[in-house]
Amino acid sequence: MTLSALDRWIGQSSKSGSFKTKDNRTPEENELIASRKELKQLN
Repeated sequence: MTLSALDRWIGQSSKSGSFKTKDNRTPEENELIASRKELKQLN
């Protein structure tokens, strides 16, 4: 594990209390993911 990966991991845990990626997304990232899912369903 690199130092930068460990630093990012600790930072995520400090912000949200979780190590899960989905718990550490920004509102914009969540909106983009939701839009992509919706678009995929329309196709």
